[in-house]
Amino acid sequence: MINRLIALPSHVAYFLLKNCFAIPKLTYLLRTSPAWKFPEWCSDLDNQLKNGLESILNIQLDCVQWTQAFLLIKSGGLGIRKITDIALPAFLASTFGVHALVNFICPSLDEGTVHLEEEAKETKSFQHSYSSNVSTKLGYN
Repeated sequence: MINRLIALPSHVAYFLLKNCFAIPKLTYLLRTSPAWKFPEWCSDLDNQLKNGLESILNIQLDCVQWTQAFLLIKSGGLGIRKITDIALPAFLASTFGVHALVNFICPSLDEGTVHLEEEAKETKSFQHSYSSNVSTKLGYN
């Protein structure tokens, strides 16, 4: 996919990468599979995304620039999303979204029983992001 984007004008290729091919194409996979359990796979996809972006923009991104690329456009970034950052939240959003359906289909199950949900909640990255988001919303940071 990236090889085909390189042949396009830079602005068109960047737009397609950001809005059509990167995270938008992986959303279903991230929401329905435990991709967060395979950080090497997620990191590999992030590296492929970085290499593709560098080829499209014809620049080399250092660590700071690559980190800045993940900021929102209004914050001075490129609006690119890292797979490693959204794999776990996407999966948890999906599990929370199906609770009512699971309870409707299988009322005999304990409320809130969705495969791998508890394991996902126990991961260090979820605990860290949840505690920092809660403390930020409560004004502790």
